Amino acid sequence: MKIVVTGPESSGKTTLAAALSDQLAAPVVPEFAREYLAHLGRAYQREDLAAIGAGQQAWERWYEQRLHA
Repeated sequence: MKIVVTGPESSGKTTLAAALSDQLAAPVVPEFAREYLAHLGRAYQREDLAAIGAGQQAWERWYEQRLHA
């Protein structure tokens, strides 16, 4: 089962994901964008969105592989 939580900044997505993880005893894949933007050193631009999406997908694949290893 995969649950995706989306929404604007500071709307409680991380809190909701943690609660779901606890309730369902399921792992949470961290938000790649948070890490990406923390190290970007500038305001993000439209061109960064593709890299953020690709990074999130890579993290999801990595977690999925570890879960089934």
